[in-house]
Amino acid sequence: MISCVLSTVTAGLLERESIYTLKFKRRGIELPDREEPNALKSLYVSDVIDRSPEVVTESAPFEALVDLLVASDHEEFFVVNARGELLGAISLGELRRAILDREPLASVVVAGDLVEAGLATVTEEDDLDVVAQIFSSRRVQELAVVDAVDARRLVGCVRERDVMHAYREEALRR
Repeated sequence: MISCVLSTVTAGLLERESIYTLKFKRRGIELPDREEPNALKSLYVSDVIDRSPEVVTESAPFEALVDLLVASDHEEFFVVNARGELLGAISLGELRRAILDREPLASVVVAGDLVEAGLATVTEEDDLDVVAQIFSSRRVQELAVVDAVDARRLVGCVRERDVMHAYREEALRR
């Protein structure tokens, strides 16, 4: 059995082609390379980016956040400073917890007080496999998409449901 394994590995190292594809190669017929089996590696953030994420300034009052919660279908609210630099995000869950203590918070809390730092971000050049791994490890529904050169400049967001939709479309295409 060991000799079979060694001979297979040696043959594979010496000749890339199999006995079936070698005939085509000798006749000058090039077979296309197989597609990447992971459909998410062939799709990119730029394919599914939402260029209008929910953005609030760090000085936005608590009541404005509550209004945004009611009006928006986003799961994350991205917080920027006065220069437009991304500071972090406020998750829908965090905002819901804050609403429970709404009365004492309404006049003193601003968006900057609720922001979650350490936000995972992606760029438009990242493939959706990387994005899916972040979604599963961070347990978030949306990720901030930042500029490739300036990681503090928000250019959009990507939603988990859009990634899954793109995956299904690509799988059906194949």
